[in-house]
Amino acid sequence: FGNLASEYENNKKKYEKTEPLKSKRTKIAKRKRTERILSKDIEAIKDNNAAENLITEDVLSFYNKDIFSVGFIKKSKKGIYLLTVSFVLFLGASLVFLLTAGATYVYFAKDISDPSYLINRNNTGTVIYSKDGAILYETFGAKYRKLLESDQFPDNMKEAVIATEDKDFYKHKGISTKGMARALYVNIQANEIKEGGSSITQQLVKNALLSPKKSYVRKYQEIVLALEIERKYEKEGILKMYLNEIYYGEGAWGIQDASKVYFNKEAKELTLSEVSMLAGMPKSPSTYSPITNPEEAKKRQKFVLESMVNQGFITKEASEEAQIQKLALYGQKTELKAPHFTMYVLDQLRGAYGEDMLEKGGLRVYTTLDMQKQKMAEESLNKNMAKLKNQNASNGSLVSMDPKTGEILAMVGSNDWSDKKWGNVNVSLTEQQPGSSFKPFIYAMALKKGWTTTTKIKDAPVTFPGNPPYTPKNYDGKFHGDVTLRKSLANSLNIPAVKALQYVGVDETIAFANDAGVETLDKNGRYGLSLVLGGGDVTLLEMTGAYGAFADQGIYKNAKSVSRVYDKRGKDITERKSEGGKKVIDAAYTFIITDILSDNGARAETFGPNSPLKLTRPAAAKTGTTNNYTDGWTMGYTPNLVTGVWIGNNDNTPMKELPGALGAGYVWHDYMESALKDMPKEEFQKPNNVVEKWILGSGRLASASVKGATREYYVSGTEPKGPVMEAPKEEKKITPPPKEEAPTPTPAPTPQAPAPAPVAPPKVKPVPEPTPPPTGSPPPVTGSPPTTGIPPATGGSPPTAT
Repeated sequence: FGNLASEYENNKKKYEKTEPLKSKRTKIAKRKRTERILSKDIEAIKDNNAAENLITEDVLSFYNKDIFSVGFIKKSKKGIYLLTVSFVLFLGASLVFLLTAGATYVYFAKDISDPSYLINRNNTGTVIYSKDGAILYETFGAKYRKLLESDQFPDNMKEAVIATEDKDFYKHKGISTKGMARALYVNIQANEIKEGGSSITQQLVKNALLSPKKSYVRKYQEIVLALEIERKYEKEGILKMYLNEIYYGEGAWGIQDASKVYFNKEAKELTLSEVSMLAGMPKSPSTYSPITNPEEAKKRQKFVLESMVNQGFITKEASEEAQIQKLALYGQKTELKAPHFTMYVLDQLRGAYGEDMLEKGGLRVYTTLDMQKQKMAEESLNKNMAKLKNQNASNGSLVSMDPKTGEILAMVGSNDWSDKKWGNVNVSLTEQQPGSSFKPFIYAMALKKGWTTTTKIKDAPVTFPGNPPYTPKNYDGKFHGDVTLRKSLANSLNIPAVKALQYVGVDETIAFANDAGVETLDKNGRYGLSLVLGGGDVTLLEMTGAYGAFADQGIYKNAKSVSRVYDKRGKDITERKSEGGKKVIDAAYTFIITDILSDNGARAETFGPNSPLKLTRPAAAKTGTTNNYTDGWTMGYTPNLVTGVWIGNNDNTPMKELPGALGAGYVWHDYMESALKDMPKEEFQKPNNVVEKWILGSGRLASASVKGATREYYVSGTEPKGPVMEAPKEEKKITPPPKEEAPTPTPAPTPQAPAPAPVAPPKVKPVPEPTPPPTGSPPPVTGSPPTTGIPPATGGSPPTAT
């Protein structure tokens, strides 16, 4: 810093000489030249021994930033002030450096004195629990590991590790200055700690002694301890401890465990191909696992072998031969409960806390899974899938959530986890076409733009222009004339749905779906009108969460799988996200959509009166079937439970004419009846801005007692206007008076007039249904009118959308 201060003053003076210059170009040129000189001063400091000058990096970065700022050094006072501040910071940082170094050494002195203790110190696994405390998963457990001696290591293992992880291992004194400089650059660019640039010795310290949490303090401790271990042990001893301690995934700690787990053999028996596969794994055991991610593992193996060739450890021919060798893999055997959900949680934990923390942080993870509901989901799928084999349906998936919290209560990714080909695939996270189960999103937007349940849409042949032109057809191949919005959605008619999407707009619909959590639909994607029939790919988990917004009055909750996470000391380290939910649409529209989807009478024309969509309590449901019967869906909910089911084949081969209602529908029905059995019965709550009206088929308002009138709900202000037809009053029956007894006859009776005939009751004429009076101007509707003449909803008689 003394040299820097002297150069600083000289260079500052050179810069100040540019101030009086009138030429702006000359001024800029001299300033740039001066900045280059100052930059060389900084680089000269950085080139010194990194261990001795590490703590000055923060000071230098501050110094660097200041001298190259917009203001630069226009007054000598600023230069003196900067130098003073830098000197004070340097002294303070040096003091902290010394104190922290001493404290670090004292705290870990015992650990680094015993190699056996060193490699076992951080040996603690993770346990994952269900909501009710059942153990879903635990890592393969802490176990005491003995040091494997050097002669028990496989051939080429040391060379593979050095070539891959630290090619200067035999040259440095514990820390890699080049690696740290590279990592520092990457971290500055990313504005976060992404890389550590650690040597093999530093990795040993990090894994054996320190917490997995990334921080500059931990990095500093890592350097102090690495220097001390290098002072205390020979290079071969350090490498031996590293190979005994490093984590290889699948619960395997050290090369001996890894050899057993992956190849079922002793470490010393490993071939070059097997060695190169294992040597590449410590960087990210899950990413480079040959069992769960074989493609990435093969790429990593190739990198290791090429690095060994470049370092002169093996020949190019040996590398090529090792790359083509087929490996016999085994893997750790473990019993999993709710396996797809557990793997999903592990992936989330890995992303939030890192691989190291997950494997040895002693985590206790409490999830949202309800084991009773999970068993019901598995039973429902297994029972119904056995019946569907003859219809070429081989797989099914189910997700069930609490719509009020977003908690995942049950998740079955595939119905048979043990199936070697597809069992491990979590279909609830893969993209599939949803078929007509996407229609509620379009109709909700149509209600928002002014349509009502009694808006009439013409179900007739139509072709929409395009390349190629698009001609939608209904599932039954028929046309139904003018149909109401209620009938169109309840019976899943395709042509009216496409017209509804044309009215609403594709972009608006995608934006709504995105807000409701269906993020796989790309806002910039090229979707046409077939989107309403499931022309975009979504995931079952996303769709279930989005239907949860319909169940919870338009409020969407992020899917939640983890409720609490504790470290090995019992400290709550849960990464909490906002749990308040997001209002994505007004409750009035979701209530009306729910009323349609729970209207068993309205859908009876297509599904019959006793379809699997009908439960023993109020429930809304919608099915979906894709072209050629590739996918079958059923989505449905009550106010306190939302569930989605997918049925199909992982290789996308068609099923044998199996629609969503008859495949996924029965799985959904059986699960919902079981899961809701012990849950309170809740009704869907009508919002204050929804009004109830009774309507005749003609669109005429009527009282509830009029025969043929049906109840409809409207957003306040969109309901029909006009006189209300009342039921005829009950006629009073006129009965004739009782006959009087005839008088006793006399011998000479007087002739009498004949008695009058009984009077018949008056005839009551039936009241004819009057023609509805003309209505006023329709209310304005936002958005451009559809090109096919689909009008917005109006008061009075329902409009017809053509």
